[in-house]
Order: sequence, then C-alpha cells, then structure tokens
Amino acid sequence: MKLRGLLRDKDICDVVATILEIKPGVNELGSYLAIMLYKTKTPAKVFRWRVDPDFIPERIRYRLPESVVSDALEKLHSGLAKDEEIEIDSEGEQVPAEDTFVVAIEKVGEFKRVQLEGMQWLWNMQAVCRNAVLCSTWLSRNVKPNVEDPARPQATLLHLLETWPKETLG
Repeated sequence: MKLRGLLRDKDICDVVATILEIKPGVNELGSYLAIMLYKTKTPAKVFRWRVDPDFIPERIRYRLPESVVSDALEKLHSGLAKDEEIEIDSEGEQVPAEDTFVVAIEKVGEFKRVQLEGMQWLWNMQAVCRNAVLCSTWLSRNVKPNVEDPARPQATLLHLLETWPKETLG
C-alpha cells in the first residue's frame, strides 16, 4: 500500500487518523513524511488563540514548520485559558472545549488546535522514523561486519524498518 496515493489531498487530521489505523512500517511512513508538504515560509509568528465553537477550518493539506507549531501550542498551554470562564454541564462537570480553540497565525491562516496537534504528531513521527533509519544504518555498518553471523543483525535491521514505529520490537 502506498501512503502517497492513499493520503493525497487529505486534511491533516485525516492523515493522522489513517496512519494510526493502518500503522505502516518505518520505511514507508518515513518516506511519506519526508516528502509531505509543509509551508517553509511563515514570515510572522504572531499567534492569537481564541475560543470559537462555530469555527469551520479549511482542509489543511500541509504542515507548518515544526517551530511554528511548537510555539503556537506552547502559547496555548502557557496562558490562553487563564482567567477565562468555563462552562459546566448539569452534572457539575466541565464541558470539554478542546475542539473550540482556534489560532490565527498572522500572514499564514487560522487553524484548530487539533490540526496543530496533528502537525506536531507528524513531526514527531518523522523524527522517530529518522532515528530508526539511523539505527538500521548503524546496524548495517558497524554491527554486521563485526559479528560471526551477519544474518541476525540483517534480520533485526529489516524487522526494524518494516515495523510500525510505536510497536515494541521483539
């Protein structure tokens, strides 16, 4: 199965959900994430978070740069909800408003919190895949030539590259 064809023109949240559902191996996922579009130019980093339950996001088919995503989410976690009123339901429980947070990034666009969290998850998965490939390169270059039976490191290397990045190797 080719991720590029399957995920073409999908929203960032759909991309994350599909990847979590099919759980591709390191090679396939890393290859897809390496070519996935991301906006390289974000001239301003002025973030304005707001609560807007009626906001309908555009379909986002790209990632923002990792630093922009991290900065925007950090701003949300460090201060948006301070001194704001919260809504409580009839049971006395706070009504979840996670999907109502919207950020306006000057000269870039408006995004829901879940979209930014999806972008951050994809950046994290790309780093995990990159590290797995580096590990397999180390196995191939440093371990295989120095053991009596090179088949075992080779089998480990192949298993590593074909396994879902969050799966425990056994």
